[in-house]
Amino acid sequence: PAAVVSIFDGLLVVYGSRMRWTIASVFMFLGLMGWAVGGVGAVIDSTVSVNSVFHNTLWVPAHFHTYYLMGVVLMLLGFASHLGVEFSGKPDSRLVRRLVVTLFVIGGYGFILIFFWAGAHSVPRRYATYPHELAWGTHDARVSIFLIGVLVLGVLLFLWEAGKRYLQILRTQFIRMRVKL
Repeated sequence: PAAVVSIFDGLLVVYGSRMRWTIASVFMFLGLMGWAVGGVGAVIDSTVSVNSVFHNTLWVPAHFHTYYLMGVVLMLLGFASHLGVEFSGKPDSRLVRRLVVTLFVIGGYGFILIFFWAGAHSVPRRYATYPHELAWGTHDARVSIFLIGVLVLGVLLFLWEAGKRYLQILRTQFIRMRVKL
């Protein structure tokens, strides 16, 4: 019930609003979505009949990475972005916002989708090499490496932009401190 209320409330707040979409608000919304999808994946895995099949597959890290990486981490990055914009007074660049969000969505959710896909197709976790019967797991791992690279590129671009804001904030505070002395 708590998950349903959170998801319904999040969608209701956004639907029909004239919300200004910044990196912070997009990350908060995508974080709520990641938290919800990961939670649903966990509930599916906790069902006894499903868990007997999915228990030692990549489904387990899929739901964990979904609600943590694409849920909690995105919410934290959204909060950090909001603070940076609020204290620096410098708004997001539209081009950077679109690029960062696109890289996060393609890289992050693509990586997670590969996890779910492999888990649903019984690819086991904690294997250094896959047996012949599950050789497609190697292909899935290669695709996920590419998608992780896309995600890391988005993270680096986000950190670059947020870092510039936070350096500006620190410089401003340092100048204020020197003036008071």
